[in-house]
Amino acid sequence: MIRRTRETDPSTRRAALEEFCRAYWQPLYSYSRARGNSQHDAEDAVQGFLSHLLQRGEKLADLDASRGKLRSWLLTSFRNFLINEQDRENAVKRGGRTDIVSIDIDEAESRIGDSPAEPASESDLAQQFDRTWAETVLTRAQEFLKKTHTEAGKAERFSALVPFLTEGTEENAITSAAKQLDMKPGTVRMAVSRLRDDYRVAVLREIQETVGDEVDVEEEFDYLISCL
Repeated sequence: MIRRTRETDPSTRRAALEEFCRAYWQPLYSYSRARGNSQHDAEDAVQGFLSHLLQRGEKLADLDASRGKLRSWLLTSFRNFLINEQDRENAVKRGGRTDIVSIDIDEAESRIGDSPAEPASESDLAQQFDRTWAETVLTRAQEFLKKTHTEAGKAERFSALVPFLTEGTEENAITSAAKQLDMKPGTVRMAVSRLRDDYRVAVLREIQETVGDEVDVEEEFDYLISCL
């Protein structure tokens, strides 16, 4: 996505930036809420920041592997944006608020739990951001698997097996999936095992896109899992 923001064609740059915004808005929203902002103010802050990125696309285009983790860069950029209240207010006020991504408040809230009773410490805020970032990485990996299975004509199988990525393989659940797919339980277990292997590869692939050095991938993987 970042490479495409460097293209000379404006429509290609814009599409890449919008894809980036859709991919990573949730951790920003969670961080803003953890700071004690209301749902409305958190949404405004995210939309304002994303609008800022779209208007200053060169900031994203200048990123390269030497800058380290995308996760760290994005959090620092958003934190600085929130500190500079004037920039945030101006971004929201220009022609009214410009919604860069569609934010489903109910879904966003369901992923962050209860709001803190009082403003959290900066370390707690960063932890909230990282936990939601980890969930975003897993979600994007699942979306990739869903896409590949659908393209291969295996959408029904993926739908039946995807719960096993985050749940156990109890006999009742395996039997139920076997009946649904008209497969033997042993075959379902093998399919679940292969899907889990594919899931890990997809997660590592997603992480590879966001870290500066290939040797950091497993370390980042372990860290994100610990956040969950």
